[in-house]
Parts: sequence; structure tokens; C-alpha cells
Amino acid sequence: MKYDPNSLTDRRALGAALLLKMEETGFSRVEREGTHEAVFGREIPDTGITVLVYTSCNPTKAGATARSCGTDAIRVCAVYRREDGRERGVAKADKRVHRVGRLTDVVSRTHSRMREVWKLAATGARCSDCGAPKFLSRRKNLVCAEVCWSKTVAA
Repeated sequence: MKYDPNSLTDRRALGAALLLKMEETGFSRVEREGTHEAVFGREIPDTGITVLVYTSCNPTKAGATARSCGTDAIRVCAVYRREDGRERGVAKADKRVHRVGRLTDVVSRTHSRMREVWKLAATGARCSDCGAPKFLSRRKNLVCAEVCWSKTVAA
């Protein structure tokens, strides 16, 4: 069935389908400060990296309901928790998942983006000094997520 963002029934069905896919793939609900949507995460073992899925669904007691038509989309990214407790984004999907087309296609595209980000984060470059993952800076340079060169300079 084609997804209609103006239909509350379709928005609830998409929310339920996304929740089911998150459960099937081992992702669990995480609380993210400053977000007003259901966010799911799963840690990549032995890396300190967590893949996050921002669903663009409003959480409810019964599950989740996708938002009505708007500028938001489903986003998938990976974050690394640094030694000081702060997080640094280390990977993101090339494309957002727009909630258009068939409901099953939206869920399938979301799953594809989740797999894409997992692979990027799990196999990405590592710092030769401290072993932390590297991320691509705005200037397109690979940079250590722990910013370990500044710690050695200050020491």
C-alpha cells in the first residue's frame, strides 16, 4: 500500500513497522537530549561506536506515530563516545530516508541505510596512535575522534 502522510492510520502503521524492524535488528530505544522523536541505537561491539536511527516518529504509549508531511526524514548515523564522555559523529548515511512510496519500501530503505552506516562505522579508519575511529572533517580530512594529538601537545 502506498504511504499517505496525511492519514493517521498510515502514520501509525509506519511507526509500528519501524518499531518492529528496530526490534528485529537488535536496536533498542535510546533517550537523546533535545530530540522529540523516537531514536533507536545499537552498539558495534568493542568499538565504542553506536549506530543511531532518528525515526521521525513521535513516541506514544502504544508505540510510535510517524510525523505528518514535512521537512524531516528518517536519518541514520554513527557516534563514538570519547573518553571524556562527549560524542563525536563518525559516519552517516549518504542519503536520508524520505517517507514516500510504499510503506514496506520506506522500512526497507531505512534498513539499507542502517546496514550502510554499520559497515562504514565498523570498518572505518582508526587512529594509529590511540586506536580511536577517524571521521571526515568539514575540510575532508580524516581526523581522530579522540583528538589525541592535542593531548600529546598539551602534556
